[in-house]
Amino acid sequence: MMDLKGIEFECFKIDGIIGANQMAKLFWRINYSENSIEATKDLANFSKEGYETVLSFIPKPQKTPVVKANILDEKIDLTFDTGFTGTVRISNNEYDPKNTKAKSIETYGTASVGAFGAGKPESSYYFKPNEVLLDEQKFEDEIVSTGSSSLLGNEFLKKFKFIMDWKNNKIYLNKIRNYPSKLESFWVCLSIYRP
Repeated sequence: MMDLKGIEFECFKIDGIIGANQMAKLFWRINYSENSIEATKDLANFSKEGYETVLSFIPKPQKTPVVKANILDEKIDLTFDTGFTGTVRISNNEYDPKNTKAKSIETYGTASVGAFGAGKPESSYYFKPNEVLLDEQKFEDEIVSTGSSSLLGNEFLKKFKFIMDWKNNKIYLNKIRNYPSKLESFWVCLSIYRP
């Protein structure tokens, strides 16, 4: 239980959050470009024609999907997180900017605000590897960031219509757009005057 009127959620005017433990009871089809989400008890109600990419996942005890990834020759478990607005993020301890050929940009600040409060200010890196392997399938032109956890989020998912299948632990992806990867951010600088 949480207070959805708290400072982190008040501006969103949401009525609730459906977690993976509840979503796992149905099959889901999500399409960000059409702002649509559908659920069914029978996977046969969703045609999988055109869903050319299939990712396997391992569910955590609370049913959160985890996808095996390989980024810069590091094996990484990515939490499939439809609440994360970024693309691909790996934890800070999985990336050493001094020991990689991928050029990076360093930032500092709070990167997220969510259900459990705001993150602590920290250094983060953004880089573009030659490829990102998700469940042994290659994705190119992806920007990867670092942070407190390893996630696969909405910026990646908006390129696809996708079906979530907890019965078979599969995510079916149908590519609908080629969004060029670009680094966009919103910066705020504050000056404090003390007399």
